[in-house]
Amino acid sequence: MKKKNKMSLESEFWAGSEIENPFELIDAFFDFAQIDSYKEKLNEMMMYMHNKEIYKQAYPGQIFIIYKAFHSLIRAGCRLRGMNKKWIINAPSDSLPRPCLGMLSAEEFADPLIVFHTAFTKQTLEQYEFFICELVHLSLSPHIDSCGKDLMSPFIYLTKMLEAAQLIQERGTEKIK
Repeated sequence: MKKKNKMSLESEFWAGSEIENPFELIDAFFDFAQIDSYKEKLNEMMMYMHNKEIYKQAYPGQIFIIYKAFHSLIRAGCRLRGMNKKWIINAPSDSLPRPCLGMLSAEEFADPLIVFHTAFTKQTLEQYEFFICELVHLSLSPHIDSCGKDLMSPFIYLTKMLEAAQLIQERGTEKIK
């Protein structure tokens, strides 16, 4: 019987090494930058894709690095989607106020792995990869061009994945025995 090949998280470019464990990738992702920075860049790219200005014109290479980090998070999220039967996220502490994570429902806040399951039920890995690639492409283009696809849904789910990943990193995980 062949051993199942695990999908690469493709982290070597931005993290400096290949990370195989999605939980370790989340740690590296938030060591690389804070959630506010990721959300700000994601929102700015969404805004710039609808006007003729080029995002980060002084240093567009920075966007490539952010693209690679998001690409890895999306791939880790795809691997996490089925892990809610094997892993649990530790319970939230009373010190973390609920309103600070705006897009998550109470159920998603309690079990952040639900976000990844739902996100990859609604869209495929390829659709998320297309979204992040198209987002970078259009935000760096001096032309207003529509790809004709829904980019708002993957944007919302990627934002929720960011928030869920932060909760996973803050709370830690335990393998179900």
